[in-house]
Amino acid sequence: MTLLKSLGLRTFAACAALLALASVPASAQYGGYGGFGGMGNGLGMGTPDSAGSSGGSSPRLSFAPWISANGTYTETSASASNITPATHGYGYGGAAGISGGKAWNRTSFGGLYTASYQHFSGNSAYAGLSHAGAVSVQHRATDRLTVFGSEFMGSSNGGYGYGAPAGTFGGWGTVGSGVLSDLAPGGVGNWNLGSNGLVDNETFGTRVGYSGTSGGISYRASMRSSFSAVGSASFVRRKGYALSDLNSYSGGGQYSYSLSQRSQIGLFYQYGQFSYPQLFGGNRVNQTGITYQVKFTPQTTLTVSGGAYQFRSTYVGSVVMDPGLSGLLGQSSILSVQDRKQLGWIGSANVTRSWHRWSALANYDHGVNPGNGFILASRRDNASASLSTSFGRISLGAFVAYYRLSGILQQGASTEGASAGGNVGVRLVSDIYMGFGAGYSNYSTNASARRSARFASVNITWSPSEAAFRF
Repeated sequence: MTLLKSLGLRTFAACAALLALASVPASAQYGGYGGFGGMGNGLGMGTPDSAGSSGGSSPRLSFAPWISANGTYTETSASASNITPATHGYGYGGAAGISGGKAWNRTSFGGLYTASYQHFSGNSAYAGLSHAGAVSVQHRATDRLTVFGSEFMGSSNGGYGYGAPAGTFGGWGTVGSGVLSDLAPGGVGNWNLGSNGLVDNETFGTRVGYSGTSGGISYRASMRSSFSAVGSASFVRRKGYALSDLNSYSGGGQYSYSLSQRSQIGLFYQYGQFSYPQLFGGNRVNQTGITYQVKFTPQTTLTVSGGAYQFRSTYVGSVVMDPGLSGLLGQSSILSVQDRKQLGWIGSANVTRSWHRWSALANYDHGVNPGNGFILASRRDNASASLSTSFGRISLGAFVAYYRLSGILQQGASTEGASAGGNVGVRLVSDIYMGFGAGYSNYSTNASARRSARFASVNITWSPSEAAFRF
């Protein structure tokens, strides 16, 4: 009832009128896909054998498609101090996707793809095609050597993830991503795509293109000891509002020691560098720390890590001069050189639980991050949780998330936001569902009032194996 009240009766009434239906019908540090989340989420306790035995009976691990048609209402609110005005609009669209995974004796594979077209009257900023996909693969080449890789890419309005502006993908943005956490290939990193650390906290609903690639090897030296090495690269291109782009590269290694059949401890080091094309580069991050992972059951895993980072930025660029001085010197800017260093702590806690018809994940991270195009290099705090399940004729998926970025280069600058969303599907007949989706997000900066966005949608969805309700 609290969620219904927060979204407002007017929003839901508009959706009901639109389709004339009474509707009932996914380590967030900069990591996983090309960054600075540390190696802690990649201890790699599982093997393709264990993945197959733990998930073989779960319908989540079978590949399944889904397709949906929807009608949507979106609304943004703003105070008089905001530059962008309040907006609202009705829309319609369609979405489709596929997700799932497969585990064999030596190889495990998981993937998802989601595409959506949303058209809103009188508001072209929300119109257009959005799509995103990810694949992960792990192969045990020998009894001692395992290779793994991942790819995450897409182009969408407002980024991809829990912190994306409300209404992105028509409410289907994070669908299917939970299956990657279920498989969790060892060593690859952060498999909660909703908190990917790359484009999951975009401030504006503008077009963003992104790609993150990770790969590496793991070598088991003995029954208890193993070594792993990971490399990654990522790229982000943003349009509108003079937002910065991003190029990033990183690499690192980890030593892991098995304390028992269910627990491991590890030491990791990671180096990364990133630049903002056509703005400046010279940003470098060194991280080191310790991580601990325990499997309470084959389906329940807890990972915690802690350590320290050193951030260094060597900036060379132009700085606008005071008008009085520029008149005397005959130039409007001067060359500025800065060398800035900062030490800080990193830490995370992550728990996952997947069983026959449920999947749940909760996560907290603190670390250094290249920012979201609005805030540049920053300290980032992120907490998120997601849940998906089905019982009887009803399928559910939901998430909540909180983000805060505190500028390192832009001292005093900060932004924070919160978001929540979910969908409900009620089976009408066979694999046909009538559905309802809703979401809410807000953000504020140190210099601006809080701004919020919300959406509600109703849909008709064809979804074998409840694929459209996997978070």
